[in-house]
Amino acid sequence: MLVVFVHGLGGDCRSTWCYSGTDAEPDSGEFGWMEWLADDLEEEDVPCDVSTYDYPASPTDWFGSTMPLYDRAGNFLEWLCSGDLPDDVPITFVCHSLGGLLVKETLKIAYWQEPDSAKRRLLKRIAWVMFLATPHNGSAPARALNFYLKYFARPSVLLKGLEKNDLALLELRNAFIAQAKD
Repeated sequence: MLVVFVHGLGGDCRSTWCYSGTDAEPDSGEFGWMEWLADDLEEEDVPCDVSTYDYPASPTDWFGSTMPLYDRAGNFLEWLCSGDLPDDVPITFVCHSLGGLLVKETLKIAYWQEPDSAKRRLLKRIAWVMFLATPHNGSAPARALNFYLKYFARPSVLLKGLEKNDLALLELRNAFIAQAKD
């Protein structure tokens, strides 16, 4: 099994998944989900590789550049099919916030590829998708934040697409539900 952790808006591949309480150094990896999962599965004799996908996901343009969700999903799909990850093993995604939308968009892109392509075959390997605080229908606070930030910090393209009932997010939700039924 391959478990891929995908962070959300404002996160990164380490701090999103690591506990940074008093017993652990910040960003040390101690007590992180990835270590817990690997330890638990090892005890159960379940072969498991754990990976993370890191991408720029700044809420404002002041803290770095981002790209639209569709473009980022295309990059993520290329990474998944690049050969850097184990082949022919089931994949589980653990997604936080925007990471869930990224995974759904990636699977939607893969679905529309040629049936015999590596990108389309990837879909058959998906075992689970776990969503943690994913704004499937958008986020009401995103609208207020976008309004506020446009005067002070320029909201990123990712934040702009997270508003409640955004048409693209509603279409993505419906496409994911239809694919899941296949």
